[in-house]
Amino acid sequence: MQIRPIIIDSNFKQEDLINNCYEFYMNVWQSTWDELNVNGVGIHDDFHRFKTKLAFMLDGKPVAFHGYSEFNLKLLSDRNHTYFKKLQAPVVDKLLEKGLYKIATTEYMCVHKDFRKISNHYLGEILGGFSAQYFRNTDYDAMMTVARNDRSVNKMCKMYGAYPVYEKLPLNNVDVDIMVFEPKNIKDNLNPEIQSFINNLFNTLNPQIGVAA
Repeated sequence: MQIRPIIIDSNFKQEDLINNCYEFYMNVWQSTWDELNVNGVGIHDDFHRFKTKLAFMLDGKPVAFHGYSEFNLKLLSDRNHTYFKKLQAPVVDKLLEKGLYKIATTEYMCVHKDFRKISNHYLGEILGGFSAQYFRNTDYDAMMTVARNDRSVNKMCKMYGAYPVYEKLPLNNVDVDIMVFEPKNIKDNLNPEIQSFINNLFNTLNPQIGVAA
């Protein structure tokens, strides 16, 4: 069973793949919103907002997905984006205090229910580590994410070097932590076997075009 990572950085190429990822994303998150009794109407627009899309493919179909948006906090329009407003906490102020302006957000992690584990390792943990490693190779000042506490996503983020700027915020009927990664603080997985798996996946990416060869 071989996972193939794909990075998509344009809406004007690989349209069929984007559509497959969108359908997968919608199915997973609509189910999640139903479980949490939340109106997920905004998830359509959120998918469109992703500047970069990461998918783990298996036999030509997505089994895991992560979206990335970017914000320039030197721009007033970005500071006032609804992404930050819905968090109901002055997250932008915290980032500005730290001198972090070029921000990537990593959002809507989803894993196919039939592939929670690959080679006896949790695919979500592998995806999280892959995202951290991908971010470490960009020029963003920081990457932030909204991490669910009930699924221990906040703990996973801390393992990979993130720190909380807000903890136990109520959002979508669960408590979340607002976690921030800085390139200098990114850490490997504590399990060398899992980190080796992540490294092998990352090394399959073509560094020139950002798409798996």
